[in-house]
Amino acid sequence: MISLTFALLAVCAIESLPAGELQKLTDCALIETAANDGDSFLVKADGERLHLRLYYVDCPELKDSKNYDLRRLCEQTRYFGLVDESRAIYFGKRAKRFTERQLQEPFTVYTAHAQAPGASRSRRVYAFVVTADGEYLDRLLVEKGLARAHGLGRGTPDGIGRDEMKDRLADMEAVAMLNRSGIWSETDPERMVELRQEMRAEERELKELEDRLEEDDKPQFPIDVNSATANQLQAINGIGPVYSKRIIENRPYEQLQDLYEIDNIRSNNIKRAIPFLRIEERQSGR
Repeated sequence: MISLTFALLAVCAIESLPAGELQKLTDCALIETAANDGDSFLVKADGERLHLRLYYVDCPELKDSKNYDLRRLCEQTRYFGLVDESRAIYFGKRAKRFTERQLQEPFTVYTAHAQAPGASRSRRVYAFVVTADGEYLDRLLVEKGLARAHGLGRGTPDGIGRDEMKDRLADMEAVAMLNRSGIWSETDPERMVELRQEMRAEERELKELEDRLEEDDKPQFPIDVNSATANQLQAINGIGPVYSKRIIENRPYEQLQDLYEIDNIRSNNIKRAIPFLRIEERQSGR
């Protein structure tokens, strides 16, 4: 059993979003597509197709999804205290199947159509989803250990304020950890502090990278690999003049994992660089 102290290490990183009026859409249906995952999926609502992104929660990435975010997957793996990214992917797939089961019957969507950024090429909007049984999908995912409490939030349709909802989800996550539910069943408590220290170390390194660069060549890390200069790439540990030249020569990239296909660059160097790189959606097409 994970100790209470260990459970309280959970970080509920939930930000506020300017609140607009929520629109209620009833009798919605899930549109099955490979691009769906546990917290982001296509639905048919009021005769239209909407790509929804759940408020408050973050499910592990799906590696078999074309646009999966490798940098986010690495961060998620460490957050959950896993030592193998393949296990995070496994639970990401479980989260997707869970969401599909919960949305087999017509459900209700509440959205203010606030845009949710992401790797997908389609426009996503933040939403609350209430199942046919009257359960909020975001809360179910956290309770089952298939998502972390992380992301943008706002007041809920059932009248719970953002700060209170944030606290409730933090409590739900702690209980899921204590019960070893879902992904928490494979958390390594002996290494969790170490793994989260690595997360924080990468954040510090991002700041150091910015400080090392000249003011006129200083990007916002993580940098877009499709537009970064050689100097910006070389500021990342493990990427020198030769590797930066090869990265630039092989552009553009659709996804960060394409970097592993570059000839004569060690995979360990790419793995260390991934947290400091991103791909902007406008650059996703070849």
